[in-house]
Formats: sequence, C-alpha cells, structure tokens
Amino acid sequence: MRRNFKLLLVVCPVVYILVTAYFSYRSFHGSDSRPAFKEDSGDSPKNHDTIDFEVKSKQPPEKIKVEIWGKAAIAMYLWTHILKGELFQVDGFVKQGELSLDNISFTFRWGPGVIPTTVPNDVSYLVLVLNGHSEDKIATAKQWLDVLPQ
Repeated sequence: MRRNFKLLLVVCPVVYILVTAYFSYRSFHGSDSRPAFKEDSGDSPKNHDTIDFEVKSKQPPEKIKVEIWGKAAIAMYLWTHILKGELFQVDGFVKQGELSLDNISFTFRWGPGVIPTTVPNDVSYLVLVLNGHSEDKIATAKQWLDVLPQ
C-alpha cells in the first residue's frame, strides 16, 4: 500500500506536467480560427456591434519535437501505460520509441545506455525522468542535471 502511494506521488506530477504542456501548447499554437471583424454588410440593421466571423486559413503549425529520456522505471511506465507508446531495441543497452500526437512528436529513450554523452545535444524540449529514491540515485540525477545547459 505504501509503495503504491509513493508511485502515485511520482506519476501524478509527471502526468500533470505532460498534460499541462500539451494543452498549453494547444491553446497558444493550436488552430488559429480567430474571427476577423468586418463592417456590417447591409443585410441587417446598421449596428456597430454586429460581427461577421471569417476563419482565416493558416499554414499548418510547425512540428514540435519533444525528447523523453528515462533513467528510472517510472519513465517506462509513463511511455508504455500513459502515452501508450511502442518500444524497439536500438542496441543492447537502449530502447527507443516514437509517437506523434497532433503536431507534437515524442521520442523516448530508456535504458542503461542512455548517458549524457550518447543523447542528442540539440534538443529544444526535454522531459528528463530521474530517480531520487536513494543517495546513489540522487548522485546520478545530479550528474544529469549538471550536464544540461542552463
């Protein structure tokens, strides 16, 4: 029971962050169907409060690439059970998966081969799932955080 509670304490913030990021992006960069204001066309009585809605077409939004790097088992849970992503073996030490939701493309990397020197350096959006349960795991997590650019 206590272990399930600890797992819940870890999963809930991760899910909250991903859902918040997704819906925040959708609200700012989603479909741009803002109405264009026009003068009254004359078919109705002259009223300056009348608004004709005209949807302006826009180029499709740019594809956002989000990397998820996992160094804890909870990262695997996030990918397989929450995001419902598929995994394939890249080499003996790294599993990788790719998933697209609307205009967001997720790339997941997990395993003992995921170390700061083997992951891409040009990542704009990153979800780093670390383990801080014990002192040795905290030391490893700090190494990852020190490598990331400020």
